[in-house]
Amino acid sequence: YRMLETIRQYAQEKLWAAGEGEGLHERHLAYFVDLAERAEPNLRSFDMVKWLDRLETEIENIRVALAWSLESNVEAQLRLASALLSFWHIRGHKQEGIDWLAQGLSIDQTERGDQPILPRRAMIRGKALNAIAVLEAELLIGNPVERLEESRVLFEALGPAGKHGLAYALFRLADWSSDADRKKVMLEESLALLHEVGDKFGIAECLMVLASSARDQGHYEQVRAIDKEHLALRKEI
Repeated sequence: YRMLETIRQYAQEKLWAAGEGEGLHERHLAYFVDLAERAEPNLRSFDMVKWLDRLETEIENIRVALAWSLESNVEAQLRLASALLSFWHIRGHKQEGIDWLAQGLSIDQTERGDQPILPRRAMIRGKALNAIAVLEAELLIGNPVERLEESRVLFEALGPAGKHGLAYALFRLADWSSDADRKKVMLEESLALLHEVGDKFGIAECLMVLASSARDQGHYEQVRAIDKEHLALRKEI
């Protein structure tokens, strides 16, 4: 629907005067959290362009939902911003993604204060830390390692429920490590966890880091073997 800005503002005033503004915002937010989380796995598949285009079309709605949830529901804000990681990355919105995630993480920390973090919140925060670390690493800003270490600790504390997030934190930490032995241990643990949960995209990402590590050490036959497996998996995905 299109209308003059003055008419839109008048209609918005009437909406709030009728006591319906908050409820409408909440339904709007719920819709876009659901859309982003449905889009997330499709942003790494054959249909990725279709889903990226759909999210790009909705970018202004997404921004409204993110802004509203910063004041009303930080869990939903972090879920929405995290689910959009591949969108922020591929479509050149990296800094915007960082800004939304940083705001949400800061508010989450302030709201919790010194209280222990609940498992559901730990899962959401851990995923958001993983997401912001990826985007910061791409732009070479911030402190991705610090973000990933916090994420690793949160997911480890969750036990079996946190193994998927832990796997991502580990191979991304390994990518930053200069200690070859520690890197190898983290990558092997990550790969085992990813096989356990059946995440083909995660396995492919981990294999990419594993090949890079082997190349740095001059193990070229090993690199070829890893890359052969990696390529086959990417084609399958």
